[in-house]
Amino acid sequence: MYDDRLVFDEVAREPPDFSYRRDGRNILGVEVSELLASDADARLRRIDGYSLSLIEGGEFIHKDDREVLKVARFELRGPDGTLKGRSTGILMQAPPFPEGWNSSATS
Repeated sequence: MYDDRLVFDEVAREPPDFSYRRDGRNILGVEVSELLASDADARLRRIDGYSLSLIEGGEFIHKDDREVLKVARFELRGPDGTLKGRSTGILMQAPPFPEGWNSSATS
């Protein structure tokens, strides 16, 4: 555990995406390879067949998924409003980005 009195400076750079410095020395580099919206999003992407199982009426594998993921029928419409098709999918609300987030920030 680090002493609470130690001060770390976060420096955005490439690569790694971020490095943390103390006393002018890099002590930790962080490379972000994938950013997922939630644990439920991770389960959908990482557990083979989970999304198809839900669409086909299967059970949620985690209690939180029932609140975060919504299996729903939806319509696909053209720009003029004509019906192009119907399907079933999984809707998930994405969390908002933190205030001050700037994905194009570089230094």
